[in-house]
Amino acid sequence: MNALENVLRWLLQSSADPNEVSLTIKGLLIGAIPVVMAVLGLAHINLGQDQLTGIVDALVNVVQIALTLFSAVATLYGLVRKVWNTVLA
Repeated sequence: MNALENVLRWLLQSSADPNEVSLTIKGLLIGAIPVVMAVLGLAHINLGQDQLTGIVDALVNVVQIALTLFSAVATLYGLVRKVWNTVLA
C-alpha cells in the first residue's frame, strides 16, 4: 500500500467508526450544495411576480446560509475529531 492510498484512507475513513465515511468529507460534500446553488444562480429565479420572486429568493438564501453553516461546523468538527483520534491518540 503506497502513501497516497494511506492518505486517502485517512481522509475518507471515519476515525470514530471505520465503516463510515468521515464527517470531514460529509461536511465538504454538504458544503458543495450552496456553492452549486450560487453558481447556478438559483437565488435569482425570475417568475414574473415580484412577491413570489422575493419569497423564493429569501428561501434560497436561508437554505444556502443554513447549509453553509452546517457544512463549516461539520467539516471543522470532523477534522478536529480525526486529528484527535488518529494523530494525538
